[in-house]
This record gives sequence, structure tokens and C-alpha cells, in this order.
Amino acid sequence: MSGYTRLRDKRRHPFTEADIYQCISSTASVDQLKAVQGACKAVRRPLTPSPVSGLLGVPPQDSIKVETRPAPVFLQAEAMEKLSAEEEQGPLVALEDKIDSTSFFDREDAENFRLPCTAATRPTATDSDRVCPINDHLPICNELLFHVGMELREKRGGSLSLVCFRPTEPNVMPPRDADMHRSNTFLRWLLRTHVCIDGLKLQCRCLTAHSHIFLEELPDNSRLKRLKVLCPCGDNVQTHLAALLPRLRCLKELYCHVSPSRDVLVAAISAFLRNTTCLTSLVFQACFENNQPPQTFIDALATNTTLKYLEMWANWNTAEPPGRLGAYVKSNGLLTNLNLFGEETDREEFLLEEALVCNSTLSTLRIGRLCGGERTVRFLTRILTECTGLKKLTLGGLRDEYVNISEATLSRCVDSMAENDTLDELELSYSLWHPTNWVAFFAFLPKNKHLKKLEVYTMLHGDYETHPPVLEALAQTDSSGRVSFGSYTHKTAEVGLMRFRAFSGVQIYGETNVRVNALQRLPSLDHFTSVTIAPFETDQRLLYSAAKYIRATTVLRKLSLLVIDPAGDAPSSCWELLFESISSNRSITDLCISGSDNFSYAGHVARTVALSRRITRASYSECRDKWNPNGFLLPLSKAIGENYNLLKFRLSFFAKMDAEARCCWFTIREATRRNSGLVELASAFNQTAALDWYTANAMEKVSGNAALVRELAEKEGIAADEVARMLRSRLMSIDGMHDFMRLTGVVKESVTCAPPVDVCSFQLQDLNNDCWRLVRRYLSFDDVKRFTVGKPDDTNAS
Repeated sequence: MSGYTRLRDKRRHPFTEADIYQCISSTASVDQLKAVQGACKAVRRPLTPSPVSGLLGVPPQDSIKVETRPAPVFLQAEAMEKLSAEEEQGPLVALEDKIDSTSFFDREDAENFRLPCTAATRPTATDSDRVCPINDHLPICNELLFHVGMELREKRGGSLSLVCFRPTEPNVMPPRDADMHRSNTFLRWLLRTHVCIDGLKLQCRCLTAHSHIFLEELPDNSRLKRLKVLCPCGDNVQTHLAALLPRLRCLKELYCHVSPSRDVLVAAISAFLRNTTCLTSLVFQACFENNQPPQTFIDALATNTTLKYLEMWANWNTAEPPGRLGAYVKSNGLLTNLNLFGEETDREEFLLEEALVCNSTLSTLRIGRLCGGERTVRFLTRILTECTGLKKLTLGGLRDEYVNISEATLSRCVDSMAENDTLDELELSYSLWHPTNWVAFFAFLPKNKHLKKLEVYTMLHGDYETHPPVLEALAQTDSSGRVSFGSYTHKTAEVGLMRFRAFSGVQIYGETNVRVNALQRLPSLDHFTSVTIAPFETDQRLLYSAAKYIRATTVLRKLSLLVIDPAGDAPSSCWELLFESISSNRSITDLCISGSDNFSYAGHVARTVALSRRITRASYSECRDKWNPNGFLLPLSKAIGENYNLLKFRLSFFAKMDAEARCCWFTIREATRRNSGLVELASAFNQTAALDWYTANAMEKVSGNAALVRELAEKEGIAADEVARMLRSRLMSIDGMHDFMRLTGVVKESVTCAPPVDVCSFQLQDLNNDCWRLVRRYLSFDDVKRFTVGKPDDTNAS
């Protein structure tokens, strides 16, 4: 086979390090080197993940020097043919017994898959040493972990997190005993040997079923840095967690949400706080029988010297105000985030404001229930005036609602609001005071130049009747851009509220004419970023109006369709037009579909999601218990391999999962896990550390995907254009031939060719930047596949 033919044949055989090595080993004329552009273009293929692909034909060299061949033909046939069948197939044959990415559900020896952990902490370690080779085989690992409801996820810097499936996801059919044994064996080995796993997220079913495994297998010298526990835990689980904590000597972040909290777990966390030398962040959400946390926990917090971030969810109510928690809030210099629940928390006798105004570190405060009326407005006034470090404030539900506040009390409140120059975000209930008070409040709001966002949430549909004068007053100010009333439900022919820019979302219900009129009005309103449409009947006008709006809008971000009988019986041409409109839309990033019992277009929805290059989040459900999701999951799983923008997919908890649905569900999860991992790794774009292959590959993928660039921009809080520019800048810094060869593992340092033996003096190392850039247009980091042959480690399987 000629070298050129070999290049053209890469649709079936990915580029490997051996191929690149052969390229370096050859001399070539300028014309022949230029011909590689056409060859690469001819074989350019979508970059699909493959657990095991490629061939590590030669070890990396510090600088490759080889004897040139008599005939200077690029990728010479002689050189290529010299890769014998044994050389090409040997390593894969050796690997075959250990890795079979297509049949791990059925293999009996899957637990023999062993890749030793090479994550290094030595300062002299190379970039490739710092990333464990198990990163190249996450699909295989996750196929095994799927049986126990867990998966590995990539984190910035090359580490991994082991996370449980969310409790809102479908409860998959129980696996066979052999599969469960194999998965448990693999999980035990993984926890025992792979220190590259520095994060755990455990919740609900998975935590209850496997907490003893984590207790038994995590070693005493565990390097775990992040632990997140979310569960209404029973006694056994809390006992296991209490026994595990002392081993986690490297733990930096602990997130614990357990209810109710048992004495054994609270005592363990308290002891950990006293003894830790690493913990910098603690989020503790718990319910206690005596309302406030016990004294032992408060004392442990007071003696800790390592924490930099502390978030607590606690009940403020106590028989002896302000209680242990009040004394701590008043005197400590650490607490940054406080969430309080309990009834009428701002009552004067509870002394909450006395404690808060003495605290100088609190930046976020959320209070669940308050008295309302004059009392709560006076409380708000003092917080705005004296809590100078507060950045975000949320006041929740009220006992007394819509009270007409006196002019004097309201005047003091708006004056304190105008003078406050630290608060960034404020969230208030619309029932905090009377609508006329809102008119007065908005008239003074422009005096505050610092507040970035005011969220006013409405709980009752009856509030809409009082909105027009309030929103008119807001519209007359220059503050309307930073005030949001969220979304509202549109049910009547009156469309007066639709014109107010304070609403960013609308749910369209009511009679058919009402919904059609609302949809026809929407294209002229550019402030709605979230729309819910509920087709209840077979009226074609409604579907056509929805399709026309979706095709025209450029601002809509989230679209929800609630399809209720008998809308599913509408003519197929209506639904096809609707799905075509969704496919052609360039702004929708979140699609939520809830189908009726007889909804026969699930496959259309699935293909629309899979083929979209804009949608990053999607969900699908049907309106009945134990519904069959195969009609949706099967087409989505078949087409999702080439989709690099879908980051999250939610499936109704009530879906009944058979074996086929289970396999499809795994395929979809892996695709979204892969895509999310790319965004996570690419978030290192604003760091100065040297790049490894994984990070460079992620940045390359994200840079070429507009949806992922936007996602990364939102994640980092930077404008999308600036993120795109920074990504290009980082990639340009490693765009040279030597960097590419080094990062892909072909060489260790740089490309060096041996002197030519004939008249042709032009070699690969002589390519100028322009020629190399032409090659790189059709050759990505992911085209050079990497893997490490798995070898049994010294640890016996459990």
C-alpha cells in the first residue's frame, strides 16, 4: 500500500504516532509535502471518541534522527510496508484480552482490566506523567460503573471525579448478578489504587447502597480533595461517613447535606474541623432536633484556622436567642454564606439583625421565612445600612403579605437602598409590601448606581392584576434593565403584560385564540428568552404559529413544549414544520419536551436534538407512569456520537428502562459526559501553565464549536468574543510542528531529521509555518490516537 493510499484510507484507520513517525523518517520534495494537504483533506473525518484506537508504534524520542531512504517519497511505501503485520497487530492482540469496548456488558473477565495510576505529584514530573492513562479509557470504566449508578468525569488539570447519578434520573433495571459483581470489583479496585480520583459526589440510592465500599476501600493515605454528600441519610450511611472522614487528610472541600443529622456524623465533622490542615471550604446543610447546631460543632468552627469559605444552612429559632449560632455569627471572622430557615426569623426577640450587623465577612444571606409588614421592612433597612460586606441578599416568604407600608418607614428603606454601594444582587417577594409601595420604591431605585440585579418573584396568578401600574412606573426609570419579574403565565386575551421588559419568560396557556394571538405577537418582543407553549388540541393554526415564531426568533434561549392529548393527533405536516423550525433556529440552547401518551413524534424530537449544533441542554418526558422511552432513546443514541455540544440531557424519572433503553441511555450519558469534559478541561484557557495533550485537544474542540464557546464564557463570566480570542491565542502558542509532535507523544522535544543522502534537501523539519498551518487545518490533536496497554497491577481484585 502506498503512503498516499494509506492517508486516504484513514477513514478506517486513524492516524497513529507510528504514522507520524514514518512521516518524520522520510524525506520529501516541496511538491510532495504540499500534496499532504489534499491527502489530509480527503480523509478528514468527524472526530468521534474511541476507547481503544490507534497504535503506539514507537516510543517518543528526545529528537528523532533516522537514516533517509534512497527514494525520497513522502510516506514511502517501503517504509510503510516495513511495519509488519506483527508490528501493527501485536500490541492490539496483547490488549484484546483486557479491553473490549464493544461488549463489556457481557464479558466475564472485564474486572481484569487494569491500568495502573501514574498521576504524579513530583515537581519534576512531565506533563504526560501528571495525567493518568485511565483518562483515555473513561468509556470503558463508565460502562462498568454504570451498573452501580456512577461515572467518572474529567476535571481541570487532569484529575477525575467519581459521581453518582442524580436521584431524578430513571431507575434502570437491575443488572445481572455477574454484572453487579464485576462492577463492584472494579469500583473497589478503582478506589483503592487510583489517586487521580480527587473528587467524590455521593447521593441517595448510590450512597445508601455503596457507602460501605467507600469506607472499606479508600486508603488511609487517600488524596481525595473534594467530597460532596447529598442524601436524607440513614444511620448506617452516617456512621460510614463518620468513620471515613478521619482518613481524608488531603480534603480541601466538603459539601455535606444530610437530614436529619445524627450525633455521630456531627461529632465526626467537628473532630475533622479541629484536626484538618487542608480544608478550605465547608458547606454544611443539616436539620437538628434542637433547631440550632450543637455547641461541639460551633466550638470546632471557632477553633479551625484553615477555612476560607463557610456556608451553613440552619434554623435560627431557639429558646434562648440569639443562641449558639447567633453568638458565632456575631463574633467570627470567617462565615461567608448563610442560609436560614425557620418561622418568622426576623422577629425582634430572635436578635437576628443584632448578630448580622456585627459580622464583617458575610457576603451572601438567604432567609426563608419572615414576619412581613413594617417589621421586615425595618429589618431590610438596617441590613442595607449596616451590613457593609453583603453582596447578595434574598428574603423569602412572608407571614403578613401586601401590607401598605407607612411613608416614613418606606422612605428610610429607599434612602438606605440609595446609599448602599456594596450589594450586587437583591431578591424580594412581590408580596413584601403593597403595589403602591413598589411604585414609590422604583421611583427612588435609580439613585442606587451599584446594584446589578433585582429579582422580584411572584407566587400567585392574582398578582398580575396589580402589575400594570407597577411595571409602568419601572419602565419610566433607567433601572428597568436590572430588574426582573421572571416569567408569567399568559391565559387571557389581554396581552398588556407581554410588552413589559421586566418579564424574561412566558408560559402560554388559555383558549386556542389566546395562544395563537400571543404567538403572533411574540416576534416583535425581543425580551422573552424562555417560552412555554402548550398545544392541547389538534388546531393547526397553533402549531403553524409556533413554528413561524420559532423560525423567526433570534433571542429565544429555552423552549418548552407541553403536548397534551389530542394535540399528538395533529397532521404530521404540522409537527414536521415545527421540528424543522427548531432545527433551523440558531438561538435555542435548551429544549424541553413533555409528550402525551400517544405522542408519535418522539423520534423526530430525538433527531432534532442530536443533529442540532446549538442545543446544549435537553429533556424529554411523557405524561404517564412507567412509559417506554425507547422510541426517543434509540434514535438519539444512534445519532449523538457526532454531537459535541449537548452537555446535559434529562429523562423523566418514571421512564421504564428495559435492556435496550439501558444501553441507549449509557451511550447518551457518555456523549454528554465527553462534551462536558471538554468544556471543563478547556476552562484552563486563562491559565499560564503548560498545556498537555488533553487540555490542548479540549481547547481545539471547544474553539471550533460556537455553542461550547458560549458555555465556557458563561461558566467563567467572560464575554464570548473574549473567550474565543483567548482560546485562539493559547492554541497559537502550541501551533508549531514541534509542539504538535511533542503533545501528541510522537517526540519528547522536537523533530530532527537525519541529513539527506541524495539531491533532495527538503525535509519535514524544513516546513515553514505556512505549510505546517495548511497541514494542521486537516489534522487535529485527536487524530493521533493514544493509549497505554493495560497491565495487571499488584493489587488483587476483591
